[in-house]
Amino acid sequence: MIILKMMFLLFYENIKSERHLASRLPLRLDWLWFCDYDIDDSTPNHSVISRLAADGESMFFATFFENILSQCIEAGLVDGQTIHIDSSTIKADAARGKLETKA
Repeated sequence: MIILKMMFLLFYENIKSERHLASRLPLRLDWLWFCDYDIDDSTPNHSVISRLAADGESMFFATFFENILSQCIEAGLVDGQTIHIDSSTIKADAARGKLETKA
């Protein structure tokens, strides 16, 4: 449930990345309270949120957020003008000269 609350904060507070959320969470008493943390508790690393959100085997998050998104669209809360993109840098074992286009 805490991860769902943190993912809610990402969108509600217009935070652009899980890394930014994880760094700001311990500094915001209202967020700590919302996520059921005490001021002295350690909070999850950004990779915990990213891994759970990107888990292809778990359809729970996709179904949950599709349901919430549908409700937001019906209530007129979503206009489709704001887009969130994760622009994390990921090291790859690839050379630009050897890239091939696949059809």
